[in-house]
Amino acid sequence: MIEVDLAHPDAAQQVVDQTLAAFGQIDALLNIAGAVPQIDVFDMTDERATRSGSPCAPLR
Repeated sequence: MIEVDLAHPDAAQQVVDQTLAAFGQIDALLNIAGAVPQIDVFDMTDERATRSGSPCAPLR
C-alpha cells in the first residue's frame, strides 16, 4: 500500500516512483476523485485544480 496526501504537489511523483520500484511498470492510471471543470486540460492551472476538489491530485 502506498499512502500519500495527493494535495501535495510532490505526492503524485512519489506514487509513480514507489509503484515503478515495486512493479516495474504502470499499466493504467485512473483519476476518479473530485470534479474537474470542462476546460481544455492544457488550460488547467494549479489554482483551478485545487478549487475543483481537494481529493484530486494536481493536474500537471
